[in-house]
Amino acid sequence: MEAKEQENSSLRTNNSRNVSEIITRAYVFAPVSNNVKLVISTAMLLFGVYGLIANSLILYFKHKQHRRRRCAIQRALTRSALKEYFINSLALSDLLCCLISLPLVTAEMFIDFVHNDWICKVNRFLNFIFPVITILNLLVIGIERYFAIFHPFKVLARHKAKKIVMGAWVLGVLLTLIPMPTYKLIYFEIEENSYTLICKYDNTLPLYRCLFIAFITICYIIPSIILIFVNLRILKFVRRKRCRVAPLQQVKTSKRTPSQTSRFKVTRMFMWLILAFIIPYLLFIVYNGLVMVLRPTISFTSDYLARYASAFFGFSNGAVSAAILFHNEKDLKRRLGDMLCNNCNQSQIYPDFPAESNP
Repeated sequence: MEAKEQENSSLRTNNSRNVSEIITRAYVFAPVSNNVKLVISTAMLLFGVYGLIANSLILYFKHKQHRRRRCAIQRALTRSALKEYFINSLALSDLLCCLISLPLVTAEMFIDFVHNDWICKVNRFLNFIFPVITILNLLVIGIERYFAIFHPFKVLARHKAKKIVMGAWVLGVLLTLIPMPTYKLIYFEIEENSYTLICKYDNTLPLYRCLFIAFITICYIIPSIILIFVNLRILKFVRRKRCRVAPLQQVKTSKRTPSQTSRFKVTRMFMWLILAFIIPYLLFIVYNGLVMVLRPTISFTSDYLARYASAFFGFSNGAVSAAILFHNEKDLKRRLGDMLCNNCNQSQIYPDFPAESNP
């Protein structure tokens, strides 16, 4: 009897110590150096502002170009019309990513607004939805380029192209819902008397791990395999065609039609866009996939840096894609130059005179 009473008293004292330790622990918000936060947030904001301005200009120029095409022949169902649809959809998803997703990730570094699991899920949904839609847009573009090169006479109808673009956006919303059950506020012990809460995927349950791996596989691995295959086939086709006509280079350049030249230029531009998608998201997918599967023990600072660095590379895709479009689209560069020249001419015609001083 005395031994049992001693065991019960020892258990009571241990439980009271654990409860007191939990109660006395202080909550610390994002215990990472402010210099690290400033460097990451500054880089994100610079890419975000550039992506916001560049994609807005792309949509504005394409809208003006579409309004000027009032002739029925110019609005025919051609590859050029399909290219415009896909570029507009891609620029819109990148614009919304720079306008909504990236500012939320940056604000989360400095403002403690994620107070429960539902806010965490909504926040991560808004972080993921537009990059996922961008991935699906690039997948559609890659498949369309494949048919443009190997089946040039098969052209999608205008209404089918619109349905495909709308389907990419709806499918992006549905696919983004797959990993949302895995995200919640995760308790992370910093020191003996402090802890923090982070909005992160929960890798403790096998179901959550399966959902997250399925999301990575459907939204990144499978599209990357398809796009790499398409790019390799197109590169092999172009290289074989160059080798075949190398002895007759002058004849080739003289007999190449404008439609063939335009088709290869557009294909080259979209291939760069596809590479700009695969490389930036690689770090995010590899890191989160390994953490979800292997479940290693990582310090809070290392995990914080890895997550936000991979997020930075992923969100930079919107700015990189806009830069590629401006570099390869002569019409966009011409319109941008005309707009800048008009602004310069107006400033020269109407200079700012200093205000007259009263006598």
